[in-house]
Amino acid sequence: MTTGEKITSGMAERIRELAARQSDGVEVRLLWDEASDAITVVVEDFQAGGSFEVPVDPAHALDAFNHPFGYAALRGLSLLDAAAAA
Repeated sequence: MTTGEKITSGMAERIRELAARQSDGVEVRLLWDEASDAITVVVEDFQAGGSFEVPVDPAHALDAFNHPFGYAALRGLSLLDAAAAA
């Protein structure tokens, strides 16, 4: 987990980072919430200052992690809307 995350200590204990990568100022993380069994891909663009998260079907977790922008688009998520909501 990175510093500056807005989560409580109780949430931090139940959220596990399954994978992370960073390239060209863009960080992609695959997170699993133990309590709800939910998988999420979180993308942060440190150069542009935008970020978004996408809930992921566990069967497609690695696809979403490897191609988060495409996965978000397939889910009907406008990247501009995602950045504004984050």
